Amino acid sequence: MIEQKTEKNTYIESVNNLLSEFAKLSIDDKKACAAVINNEIDQIEQKKIAQRKWDREEVVLLVVNYFQTKGMPAEIINESRRKLSNFLKFREFCLTKQRIPEIFRNEAGIRMQSDAIKGLDPDTPQRGTTATKLQAEIVQEFLSNPKAIIKEAEAIYHRYVLL
Repeated sequence: MIEQKTEKNTYIESVNNLLSEFAKLSIDDKKACAAVINNEIDQIEQKKIAQRKWDREEVVLLVVNYFQTKGMPAEIINESRRKLSNFLKFREFCLTKQRIPEIFRNEAGIRMQSDAIKGLDPDTPQRGTTATKLQAEIVQEFLSNPKAIIKEAEAIYHRYVLL
């Protein structure tokens, strides 16, 4: 118990020392410190956004995109992935009202996730690419009733375009 109080007292003393040093700083130095701290907080928030798991809406759009562009020339597929990436970033901004990092749902990530969907496609010999449980569920739903999943994707696009 005494050890905890000592640690707590040391911590409080450290904070008090920092606060008194901070008080001695000029206004410009305080602003510079605040900018650095805000930048650090932004980077932490950006990492949280960038590392978030894909949700149902995102996977529905990904699955529909994969099956609608399947067998098309690479240029068309790449352009479609670019548009999907831009839309997913826009959607994330609408939901979070935060700046979205460049790596969030970028084209490389869309390509990687599309490869996982391709591994679930019964018409494709590719196997071994790991798909998530959610991806597998939505691919199954698409294969059972493509019109319903396409309609769900259209509703998702409309929901965010009309905000």
